[in-house]
Amino acid sequence: MKVKISYTIDFNEVPTKVARLSEETLGNLILESTELAHNIERLKDDNLFSTITKIQDFRQQLMKYDMQLADYVGLLSNYEKTKLEIVSTVTEHEEEEADEST
Repeated sequence: MKVKISYTIDFNEVPTKVARLSEETLGNLILESTELAHNIERLKDDNLFSTITKIQDFRQQLMKYDMQLADYVGLLSNYEKTKLEIVSTVTEHEEEEADEST
């Protein structure tokens, strides 16, 4: 069963935190895909059941990594959206002040 967890960080830390999480996810994906590649190279030596199991396990891990990467996309999209809203609000406020002073 998968659960979502959350915690609070400073708004400006979001890109750095997502970068670290992404690096960890991609590092794990590379490690596991390398292991699978080595197992497939030994396919002639191993029994097929063992190889099938390893491929199925890898597919499960791919689903986990896909969910993590989707979370990172969501985090960065929301970060960028919020950043644009902040800039838009500040610009509108500055324009209103400029109009009031004229």
